[in-house]
Amino acid sequence: MNPVSQGSDWRQTLERIRTNTQAIWVEMPDDVLKVQWGVIQSGAGSGEQALSVYIHLEAYCMLYGADVFYRLLKMAHGDSYDLKTVVYLTKEFVKETFNAFEFMGDLGFVTLSELGHSYLECLDELTTKPEYIELTSAMMTNTVRHHRWVHYFFPWNLGAAYPHRSVADIDKIYTILHAVSAATQVPPYERSPVLRGWQDVQRLIEEETKRIWTSEPEDITKINWGVISSGAGSGEQSISVIVHLEAYCMLVGADLFYRFLRISRNPDFTLNQVVDITREFVERTFNAFEFMGDLGLVKLKELGLEYLGALSELQNKTQYEQLSAAMMTCIVRHHRWIHYNLPWNMGGAYPHRKEDEIKAIYDVLFRKGLPAEPPQLPPPPNPAAPIRTNVFRRTIYTD
Repeated sequence: MNPVSQGSDWRQTLERIRTNTQAIWVEMPDDVLKVQWGVIQSGAGSGEQALSVYIHLEAYCMLYGADVFYRLLKMAHGDSYDLKTVVYLTKEFVKETFNAFEFMGDLGFVTLSELGHSYLECLDELTTKPEYIELTSAMMTNTVRHHRWVHYFFPWNLGAAYPHRSVADIDKIYTILHAVSAATQVPPYERSPVLRGWQDVQRLIEEETKRIWTSEPEDITKINWGVISSGAGSGEQSISVIVHLEAYCMLVGADLFYRFLRISRNPDFTLNQVVDITREFVERTFNAFEFMGDLGLVKLKELGLEYLGALSELQNKTQYEQLSAAMMTCIVRHHRWIHYNLPWNMGGAYPHRKEDEIKAIYDVLFRKGLPAEPPQLPPPPNPAAPIRTNVFRRTIYTD
């Protein structure tokens, strides 16, 4: 998709973004309505279904709006990074190698994609950080508002088919099916003692990645069974847990860590800056590893906390790349297991709709007219004057 540029002046772009945000604040945008109806003009959505489109829009609007842009604005408000660096980081996280706005456009959010492209084109025109903050704040708000619409119509009711299950439930089922003691179950993972060297942390992460490469992690098996010890998942169901794990494992692993590694290879950034950027996006304000642990990936959470602790021990960017590459691979492998187990077959209930189908429905309902109302019944013959009473609060007739 190659949206037409709407002019290069950043203030014009700012006004367009704000106008659109105001227009969609309480009225569902046309792009969202089309996606909700399954009209996906790009053809996105494997198997001619729209559920995967919903999930990816939920993921990308949520992560880029409320997470990535928020971190960038935090850095712009601080004194550690100048305008040139913040603009570079913005392009790196949003545009380079994988353009998030272009992807969301392919998923059906064409207007958001066009505004995003205009936003990216204007970044080089900015002369001060206050200008960057003003423009990026508007873009963040617009993206977040699009996410709220996706979150609003997302079919969370599907989660009723994926209820939570307690450990007691599993004990009972296991005992019934196998007639063995529940004591033979695999004990829960416990966090390993604090490790001193970053090499030990890297080795621990790599060993776990190797262990789960072809064997499903125990934490994911529990999630697939609906055992969510933290209680996460509104309404005692686990589909929202699975959707959020799909989102966070995908974005944190294959996206954020990939960007960290690219930035670390840029000679303009020192080790301390790369570590600061990593902590800003993964640890501070909202700890991604803590969140994934609350969603059930307890062991990944503990490995992530070990990783964050080891960052302060690194002496050079080569060590950073080795440690972070190991962490990225481990997260990505967890994502592949989540992605493999996600019930994509539910998408059959959300098929694509062609424009001709929508036109046919519209013609039936509006252009061909609704069925005529049934004729009114004739009045009763010579009805007497009604007598109203406050006792029974009804109308009666006398002979």
